Amino acid sequence: MMIRCMVLILALALAGCKSNSIVKDIEPIKANNVYDPQNKEQFIFKSKAENLWKYGYSDFCTDTSKTFCNFSLDYNKYTGMKGYFADEEPAKVTSSRKFWRVILENGESFYFVSGRTKFHPRDTHIEPFGIQKLKAVKSDKNKLDSSDASQVKIYRPDGHDQFILSKYSKNYMYFCKKLFCTTELDREKYKGMKGYFETKTPTKNFAGFDLWPIILENGEKFNYLTEREKYDKLSGVFSLEENSKLENYQEEPLVQGSSIRLTSKYFEYGKAHFTTSDGRVVSEVNLSLIRELASRFNNSEAAISLLVDMDIEKDEVENLYIISASNSSYLKSKVGFILVVSRTSVWLKSILFYAEKNWIFASSYKIAADDFRWQSGEVRFSRNAESHVVFETAELVVNTETLNAFKKLANANNSILRLQGSKGNFDINLTDKDKQDIKQVYSFFEIVK
Repeated sequence: MMIRCMVLILALALAGCKSNSIVKDIEPIKANNVYDPQNKEQFIFKSKAENLWKYGYSDFCTDTSKTFCNFSLDYNKYTGMKGYFADEEPAKVTSSRKFWRVILENGESFYFVSGRTKFHPRDTHIEPFGIQKLKAVKSDKNKLDSSDASQVKIYRPDGHDQFILSKYSKNYMYFCKKLFCTTELDREKYKGMKGYFETKTPTKNFAGFDLWPIILENGEKFNYLTEREKYDKLSGVFSLEENSKLENYQEEPLVQGSSIRLTSKYFEYGKAHFTTSDGRVVSEVNLSLIRELASRFNNSEAAISLLVDMDIEKDEVENLYIISASNSSYLKSKVGFILVVSRTSVWLKSILFYAEKNWIFASSYKIAADDFRWQSGEVRFSRNAESHVVFETAELVVNTETLNAFKKLANANNSILRLQGSKGNFDINLTDKDKQDIKQVYSFFEIVK
């Protein structure tokens, strides 16, 4: 189950909705291009399901030396942003890929990597997961008539539905001066500012987004976009009633009987989080699962405290909980640990994950931890392939001998796990984060086993 899930996730990543590399802020080729899309082939970054936001947008590179880019563009920064292909011909052509210079409406430029054609789904994976083709701009018909969009107006909320840019939201998104944008308002400037909707219903619907003209109490006018409800926590737009509830939030224990208290509640990109009395943060989703697991672990304060800093998933069908290190992702070849919890038992599993261009047909592995060496027996790997990348994965229950070897691996200065196959070997050099993740999971296992 876990293997299938990880392979599917990484397959989607390499198909443009999730990168095989990290999501991060990256320096573009150039950052101050003039945005002039007239008579150019345009596109727009499509919105995606919330569980895919963290994987960003792949296929955008800063040079033409690699077929696969080393990073993904951040979803929250780029979703809804337009761009265009700067040239009629690609900057570089290889046997399987074309590199197109693109300019985004924030002035940044990148190379977009496609197959034989830019938008054919059999040649590139930008649809339906990444960008969508738009018609070329030959006039201003794709923009709002927004000549007074930023004009300062008198704030007259009487008879209108009011809202507040809640200080309990970490971001204020989708406030535009034209039809579509990725504007995120400066939090320090707008935090706690009230506003009102000029109309009772949206004035337009574009690409699934409702457009609401709004006036803020400082007199600024924006077009506010939402694809959900009128008051949208993703954008930081709260009703006055909802904001009042957050103002009057009452402290409560993390779980019944715990000395750790939940002291406040806030939202980040639409997701609820709680701050704790010991200075940490727990998501609303994880909090619910921690409370379900508390009795399973006899309300152990040590176990409950550790769970705050871990990721938890629940298999509703099998009634299993899968616990892993916080922010542990399988976007490249790596090794890691997970803990599986059922009604009556817990067990530790190691994950051996290979994602590269060539098969090695792995069937065993070897641990090298400083001067320590340990050889596994035969291991059965599952195999799959997507988008010119092959996957070989093993999910193994960890026994005492194996756990001792992995402890050596996690605590060594020089930690290497070699996957051994009939078509070659592959060395996974563990990072400090990899080692810390393994230690975090086995330390939790030793408390609850």
